[in-house]
Parts: sequence; structure tokens; C-alpha cells
Amino acid sequence: MTEEVSSQSAKTTTISLKDYQIPLNPKVREILANQLLLAHSNNQVEAATHLDRILESLKIPPNTSICRVNLSENNTREQAIQQLTHHFQNTWDVLSLTTKES
Repeated sequence: MTEEVSSQSAKTTTISLKDYQIPLNPKVREILANQLLLAHSNNQVEAATHLDRILESLKIPPNTSICRVNLSENNTREQAIQQLTHHFQNTWDVLSLTTKES
């Protein structure tokens, strides 16, 4: 999701990740493709195609995310879970409203 701000008002636009392009310096792209050459018997076209597939895969969000939460003396596991649940529920509510308005 991106935000486009015009001089009159703020507007939220939802875009597809398929439209997102990962800009790579040609030299960096060449270095990455060269790393795949051995896997493709030195076929540069196949290595470049493989790199393109890898870059496309980077656009796919994970099914799950994991984070580590350090508990302080003042927080029990249950309190941390409750606070995180409340935070993420509010976040999803805001995202849901934003997408419904667009």
C-alpha cells in the first residue's frame, strides 16, 4: 500500500505487489546471476531467469511472522500477549478501514 499526497487532500491507493519492481544496479544483477551459473551449467539465460524468479518470490509476503518479545519484570507472558493482541487488532482495524475507503 502506498500513500499519494496531493496538494488538495491525502489519498490512499492500494497497489498489487506484482506491480512492484525491485530496482537493481546492472552490475549487482550480473553478480547475483553469476552466482547461479554453476547451478545452470553456465547457461546465462537460465541463470538470469532463475534470478528473476527469485526476485519475484521476494514480493510474496510470508504466511506467518515471528518476533521475539523480551519480558520485563513488570510484564508477564499473559500481559505481553494481551498488549500485542490489542496492538495488532487496532492495526488490522485501521488497515481494514483504509482498504475499504479506497
